[in-house]
Amino acid sequence: MALLGPVTHAQVSFLIGFVTIVVAWAYSEYLAFKKKSISTKLHVDVGLSEEESHNIKEDDKAVLLEGNVIKSTPSGPTISSTFSTIIRFITLEESFLIKHRMLLRAASEFGLLLAYFYICDRTDIFGTSKKSYNRDLFIFLLLLLIIVSTVTSFKIHLDKSPFSVKPILFLNRHQTEEWKGWMQVIFLMYHYFAAREIYNMGRVCVASYIWMTGFGNFSYYYARKDFSFSRFAQMMWRLNFLVVMCCIVLDNSYMLYYICPLHTFYSLVVYGLVAVLNKYNESKGVIGVKFFLSFLVIIIVWEIPGVFEVLWDPFTFLLGYKDPNRLKENLPLMYEWHFRTGLDRYIWILGMMKMLYTIENGFDRWRGGLKS
Repeated sequence: MALLGPVTHAQVSFLIGFVTIVVAWAYSEYLAFKKKSISTKLHVDVGLSEEESHNIKEDDKAVLLEGNVIKSTPSGPTISSTFSTIIRFITLEESFLIKHRMLLRAASEFGLLLAYFYICDRTDIFGTSKKSYNRDLFIFLLLLLIIVSTVTSFKIHLDKSPFSVKPILFLNRHQTEEWKGWMQVIFLMYHYFAAREIYNMGRVCVASYIWMTGFGNFSYYYARKDFSFSRFAQMMWRLNFLVVMCCIVLDNSYMLYYICPLHTFYSLVVYGLVAVLNKYNESKGVIGVKFFLSFLVIIIVWEIPGVFEVLWDPFTFLLGYKDPNRLKENLPLMYEWHFRTGLDRYIWILGMMKMLYTIENGFDRWRGGLKS
């Protein structure tokens, strides 16, 4: 097996961590199996002794089971600090490993998938070929996927509105998640087959994705009024964890997964917009001013030459990217980020405005106005 590129420090760190987790998981499985076997044997022994004599009291049975098999943990305060957790993991504490056995299994499976990515993309084990687009094959695969997926699309979900007890029938979470999933299918198939003739469809999908970023995030913050750091950190984790791990394992640029940084950036902007002076969000005037300032900032940063470069230059280490197919053009490192963010720079605001209108007026009234 030959490697198609140099091995980085991050990849070595991942390998060490992956091997460590796999060993810990295997050991936890052994401990769980051993504990189950001893427990089963003990129950059998207790059953035989009961047949011979019925003089054993219930309290004695409990002592027998708990004292010989299950080592009770002290009733003191639970240690939840990160440092103590790491120490318990490094020392292979049996109770800790058994308790987190399923987590270790999931981490091992995830690491195995990333290792498979590396083998496919960074070694010569599997052959490579140029991308080939065939319209008939593309349409056939897409239609086949639609037919198979339709089977799971007949379930009716009645999400409750945070503003009323009525179910949300228009753009509820299940509908938007389905929409996002199909757009990601289009993204993947477009790039996998180099299907340039559906570029416009891909552009509509990207714009729709950013529109839903404004629509969905604004609805959550406006309705729930939950601006806690923990919830925000969880959202950032969900958005970036897989992409960051792929960047580490494959030594790729963050901008190669441009949908993720776009979604992350506009989620940050929506959070900041709604969180600032959030106690005045009920005022239509304040929300209107926030929307106006959003348009104004976008115009200043993206329409006035030089402002974008000054603002984003400190983030070149993260968002900078040099397209190997366009080296002769001598484009700046932030060109790709400037291009991607500039394409749909206003549509996230329209998504927020649509959600606000839906909240304030109700979809039924809006639909009735369309009919009239």
